Amino acid sequence: LPRYFYSGELFESQRPYWGDRGSLLITNELDARDYVRRLKALGVSFIKVYPSLCWQLQRAVCDEALSQGLPVVGHGTSLEEITKGVTLGLYSLEHVHLTGPVYDDVLAMLAATDTHWTPTLASMGADSLLLRDRPEVIAAPRFIGLTPCACHFAAFDTYKGVGTSTLRGVIAADLASIRRAALLGAQLHAGTD
Repeated sequence: LPRYFYSGELFESQRPYWGDRGSLLITNELDARDYVRRLKALGVSFIKVYPSLCWQLQRAVCDEALSQGLPVVGHGTSLEEITKGVTLGLYSLEHVHLTGPVYDDVLAMLAATDTHWTPTLASMGADSLLLRDRPEVIAAPRFIGLTPCACHFAAFDTYKGVGTSTLRGVIAADLASIRRAALLGAQLHAGTD
């Protein structure tokens, strides 16, 4: 049977990525810990921290969540985010997408600490590439019926300034890193992005 795991509101701080929609704007350690406890009482499956939350507050969130038995998920879009996320004990890093390959020492660190990686290739350009390679997909009744109208051309719009051959090279490098991660024992997730 399919299972759904949810985090509740995102933990953000000043200059939130998503404005104040769907986010908890955390500015101090007491609030960080209090919101972790509140979300646990509501039955969330895990806590999601965003990069707008400073490292000190992410540390407080992780400390409280782990003491409450809740995993914490964060972002890993830079080497700093990856290494700090591993150090904080994040269960999973989302969107690990660097401008170059993800090197073996980083992949080995993920494997050794059992920190999971959710590559989210779709949001990193793979959807754009797929739709460029197979434009007929957009016209398919299943795609039209299951996809909100506003999202039909989102993939093209997101990467319209990136040439197809460049995008193909980026996705090939991402796939090579994912393959290498699996060989080195890193745990991989398929994310919703």
